[in-house]
Amino acid sequence: GNTTITFNDDGTYLFEFAQYGVQDPGTYTFENGELTVINANGLEMKLEDGKLHYISGVSDMLTGDFEIDAAICVVPVAFSFEPFTVVADDGGTEITFNPDGTFRFWFGGYSIEEIGTFTFENGVLTLTNPNGAAVSADGNPIKIEYVTAKSEQLKGAYTIDPAQFGSAEAASAASFEAFTVVADNEGTEITFNPDGTYRFWFAAYSVEDLGTFTFENGVLTLTDKNGVENKGEGNPIKLHYNFSGNDALNGDYTIDPAQFN
Repeated sequence: GNTTITFNDDGTYLFEFAQYGVQDPGTYTFENGELTVINANGLEMKLEDGKLHYISGVSDMLTGDFEIDAAICVVPVAFSFEPFTVVADDGGTEITFNPDGTFRFWFGGYSIEEIGTFTFENGVLTLTNPNGAAVSADGNPIKIEYVTAKSEQLKGAYTIDPAQFGSAEAASAASFEAFTVVADNEGTEITFNPDGTYRFWFAAYSVEDLGTFTFENGVLTLTDKNGVENKGEGNPIKLHYNFSGNDALNGDYTIDPAQFN
């Protein structure tokens, strides 16, 4: 209970020992279901049986044992809606729903934030807080009460129009086989999956960026997890892609549009 690790979606993490003001950043990868954490000294630590023994890059004596559910690294099925915010019925709190399957609970009066995940399937909305406690509701409108992981007393009742969630199907489901395109300078690559998701990969720095894409009317649109779009068109398609975590990491791609059919 003395230390924490925060995992960011740009492939970086921050280990913190708040009592002594220690901050120890590093990088991580999640490939084929395996989580690997690399500290500032280049030491690799792997998640084994849901447990991670972390050794800080600051000092070998500064360690921490963590229980981590590897499922948190899996990108949820993308939705087709734009992010939207719902204010609680009493006006005291709000929840913002994101198309990557995450939500942000916000209590502005006390600057309290909580990030969780949600699903919307067959008309049923399920909110899961960081402790894994889930609450579900359906109807039109949906009436749901969310209880935070921070305190059972901190909660909010919400009335939500189910139409705001659009379709739970990926943005561009297709019949093609997954394929990978290497950048023109061969430094990076993008893998396109038939469920409408993609993976940008910069192998030299083990940097991964996941998002969704559409290919409509000859226009290829890639949307990263921050909502930033990169577009390309033509025959062949010419696409300039910027990594969401750092604009300096990018790639130019030449893509045959027939691969999406």
